[in-house]
Amino acid sequence: MSAFKLVIPIDFSNASREAIQYATNLSNNDKDQIILVHVLHDSSEKDAKNKLNELVKEELNSFKGATRTAVITGEVEDDIGAFAEAEKANFIVMGVHENTFFDKLLGSRAMNIIEYTKVPFITVQEGSKFEKIEKIAMTIDLDNDSIQVVKAAASLAQNLGAKLLLVAGDHSDENFKRQIHSNLKVASNYLNERSIESSIELIDRHNFVDHIVELCEERGVDMISATFYLKSINLFSPKFVQHLIANDLKLPVLTVDAQIFTKGAQFPFITT
Repeated sequence: MSAFKLVIPIDFSNASREAIQYATNLSNNDKDQIILVHVLHDSSEKDAKNKLNELVKEELNSFKGATRTAVITGEVEDDIGAFAEAEKANFIVMGVHENTFFDKLLGSRAMNIIEYTKVPFITVQEGSKFEKIEKIAMTIDLDNDSIQVVKAAASLAQNLGAKLLLVAGDHSDENFKRQIHSNLKVASNYLNERSIESSIELIDRHNFVDHIVELCEERGVDMISATFYLKSINLFSPKFVQHLIANDLKLPVLTVDAQIFTKGAQFPFITT
């Protein structure tokens, strides 16, 4: 079991408090570390530090790992990801309270942060109830890079003893079927080598988000994991992830930009 370093952006809303609670439940190791980070906006640095310290006392008093706070200047969209990268964090865990129709349609500030960081991102909707993570649904697409999220999801699954449900579109085209099968095989082999239990589910590609959410409800899934493509307007675009983040089940969503990892060998996560 490896130690996790979790960065939690704090805006002092209820959503960020819930992200803290969620992060503590992801921890199974007294060597884990949680860092609360606030980007200065209206308050002074002294006030922000005092508020962060109060949050540590109120929300992390029973956390067995190490805690730290940080106050930084800059822009939330640009600097949260940069901070987490500099810290070599395993995950950013952020509370979101943007789940209206217009947020789904137009995107959200959360997506602006997610789109520009190399660190895997976990979003937690305000009002989410933490459930022990026993099953993670992970999307797999035609593109080879769609399985980059496997490494992040696998690390969580290993630490939490969770199962992974590999979810792919059910294609009628034979070439597409072969590509999906190839990607599923690579992902399955990676998980098998690490003794992570997994299964495969093919679903209708039309209204994919609705179908995957329905599947999650049917299968008792506790987290959704997805790769996205920053410059894509197709299925696995940022809009796709934004829809997932606002899912009606209020399931947390783990995501990563696949194209960040396209340099180097194919399926680089296998050798890292």
